Amino acid sequence: MLYGMKCKIYMKQVLNNPKLYQEQFMIQDGNLLRTTRYYSQENLPINILTKLQKRYAGKSVYGVTELSTEDGVSYHITMQDEKNWYIIRIR
Repeated sequence: MLYGMKCKIYMKQVLNNPKLYQEQFMIQDGNLLRTTRYYSQENLPINILTKLQKRYAGKSVYGVTELSTEDGVSYHITMQDEKNWYIIRIR
């Protein structure tokens, strides 16, 4: 989607939340292509967090990458336990 287009990338820390960062990818004409947010489990929607806690009991959330495009929102969640790391994708 971004290949071959001239884009501006903006990254900023979200006000009032030192643990939340956001990137915005824009085409030259100013149209927003994608927003990427990085945060911890505290900012996950409660329905997603509840499902993760049930399905992946014993594992903790290390970080979340949220991708918003015109097609919708997807979450890439990095989890860990004592021995392994896991990447879970939720659409």
